[in-house]
Amino acid sequence: MKYSANYRKYRILYAAFALIPLLLGCAFYYFFRNRELLFYAWAGAADLPDFQRLDTGHLPAFLTWITGSLPDGLWALSGMMLLRCVLWDNKKLCRVYLPVFCFFAFFYEFLQISENINGTFDPGDLCFMVFAVVFEIFLARKCGFLTRAVSGSR
Repeated sequence: MKYSANYRKYRILYAAFALIPLLLGCAFYYFFRNRELLFYAWAGAADLPDFQRLDTGHLPAFLTWITGSLPDGLWALSGMMLLRCVLWDNKKLCRVYLPVFCFFAFFYEFLQISENINGTFDPGDLCFMVFAVVFEIFLARKCGFLTRAVSGSR
């Protein structure tokens, strides 16, 4: 199927915007989280510079909740956006793989209750992940409308 230049442009923009929450989530972990997390082993493998962790002990509880839980929602949003971008042309596969992606994201969070995997269960993580799902669906509908309008297909 031949697509217009605008269609490809919107798809590329959607993928580029998907990287923003990914990088923001990484920045929150890198600057605000405990150094014992698995993320820091990955950061060390990437040879990122070490620095003095920003102290969040004096922050209000609400901001601590954001620095602790928001990254999970950002990563869920980024993952769904990137998956949708890869499956952009195949709506049937998208309807299968996006719920599967969400299931595993939520399942991993619930597995942390058992303490058999790294991480700490936090209902705040679930709140941000639910918000990410709703927000991604909203974005996809808006972008889907734009791409249909510019590509001429219905």
